[in-house]
Amino acid sequence: MKAKKKSNSLRDRLKKSYDTRERGAGSRSSAMDWKKIDDIKFYKPKEGKNKINIIPYLIKTKNDPLVKTNDAKVGDESYMLDVYFHNNIGPTQAQVVCLKETYGKPCPICELRQQYYNEGKRDEAGALKPKRTCFYNIQDVKNDPDTLQVWNISHFLFEKELIEEAFFKGEDGEPVDFVDIDDGKTIVFRASDTDSLINGKKVTFMEFKSFDFIERDEPIEESLIKKTVSFDELLIVHTYDELKKILYGEDEEDEEDEEDNENIEDDDEDIEDEDEDEEEDDEEEEDEEEEDDEEEVKPVKKRGRKPSVKKEETKKEKVKKDTNKCPNGHKFGKDNDKYEDDCDDCDIWAECKRENKKLKK
Repeated sequence: MKAKKKSNSLRDRLKKSYDTRERGAGSRSSAMDWKKIDDIKFYKPKEGKNKINIIPYLIKTKNDPLVKTNDAKVGDESYMLDVYFHNNIGPTQAQVVCLKETYGKPCPICELRQQYYNEGKRDEAGALKPKRTCFYNIQDVKNDPDTLQVWNISHFLFEKELIEEAFFKGEDGEPVDFVDIDDGKTIVFRASDTDSLINGKKVTFMEFKSFDFIERDEPIEESLIKKTVSFDELLIVHTYDELKKILYGEDEEDEEDEEDNENIEDDDEDIEDEDEDEEEDDEEEEDEEEEDDEEEVKPVKKRGRKPSVKKEETKKEKVKKDTNKCPNGHKFGKDNDKYEDDCDDCDIWAECKRENKKLKK
C-alpha cells in the first residue's frame, strides 16, 4: 500500500470508533479465514510498558461493516476491523458473525436470544450475546519492530480506552491522529494482569491503561505497509438461513481444525460483558424491552484471616530493606507510578507493580 496523505475517511473512522465506544462487546475466530494468510504472527502485549504503531490497511470487499453502513467504500483505508461475533453456536460450537450488530440485518441467533429473555431464560440468553472484537495490524516498536503482527482484542478492553484518550488529548474536538502513515503517532500504554471472578471461576486478563501518544522514532517501513492484512477479506459472513442451519444443527459441515485458530486470544472475551451489561440494556430497552442480569464480574477476594499488626509490620520492614531495588532511588512497590518520568522507562516496573498490589492487600 502506497503511503498517502492524511485521508478524511481515516479521521472519520476515528470519530466513529469514539461515537460507538460504549456499545457492548470474541471464542475462537473460526469466523475468520486465517488460512488465507501466510506466516501470520499474532501480537501479545507484554506486562508493563508497550509501544506500538497501528498500521492502516485497504478495505477490499463489501464485507467490511463500514462499507455495509455506507461509512466507507472499497479502496478506502481503515485502521481496524470492528465486528461482533456469536460464539459457541449450535452443535459444532461455531463462531459466526452477528448480522444484527455488525450489519444491522436480521439475525436468527439474536432472535433466539430475545426469545430466551422473554421466557425468563437469562443464562441461555446471556450465552448468545454477541461479543465486540477489533482487529489491528501492529508494529511492536519496543520488542519486534521489523515484523508485522495481527492483534485481535476485545473492543471494551482496548479500543474503547484508546479512542477516549485520543479525543481527550486531542485539540479542537479532533482526536490525536495515531493512524496516519506519514504523520501518525506511536501509542504508548501499560498492560497489567487483572483477576476477576466470572461464575465463581477466577479469570486473569490484561488491563490496558495510561495511554500516551508520542512522535514516531522513524517512519513505518514500506515493507510492513505492504504486508498489512485486509481483515474484511478474511471474514466469513453467513446468510440468515445459513446461520439458522448452524444454530439448529441442520446440514452440519465438518468442523475445521482447531489448530488454525490456536493463537487467537480468547481469555478476555467475557470480561467486557460484565462491566457493560447495565449500559447496554439502556441502549437496547426500546427495541428489546429487556433488562440485563448476566453474570457479574466480582473482584477476587483473598480468603483467610486478616494479617496481624505484627505481620503487617514485618511486611513493611521487608519493603524497607528492598528499597534499593528501585534503580531511581524511590521506594520499591510503594512509589509505583508516582514518578512519571522514572516509572515510564523503568525496566522492573512490572515487578514493582506486583509488589504495589501486595502492599495494598
